[in-house]
Amino acid sequence: MEQVSALGADEAIDCTSTHFSKAVDEVDMVFDPQAGTQAERALAVLKSGGQVIYLLPPSETAVKIAAESGKHVEQITVARNMTDLAALAAMFKAGTLDIFVAETFPLSQAPAAHRAVAKGPVGKIVLVP
Repeated sequence: MEQVSALGADEAIDCTSTHFSKAVDEVDMVFDPQAGTQAERALAVLKSGGQVIYLLPPSETAVKIAAESGKHVEQITVARNMTDLAALAAMFKAGTLDIFVAETFPLSQAPAAHRAVAKGPVGKIVLVP
């Protein structure tokens, strides 16, 4: 929770104990990495003109609800390219990009790394040779 606040969030919600749709309403933006059944709940807490950004495609129902209620949905995807990777590497080297590494595992312990991901860590799980 401290990491989220340190990044500038006005309010952080511990999703292991409180569903976001019960904790906030009338927000400007929701970042929803799951979509699925959460999509409609994300729209429900937006104020008019607000936006939900999805990593996965939103349901047709979510798109319809957004259009009818003056809200916006957008799906973003990440495509790797050398220019972007070089820019990210430069930002990391300069200290302007923080990467939260939760845990590092040797490649031989990939199953343990997979179990760690399933627990929902804050940060990245990294496999190293």
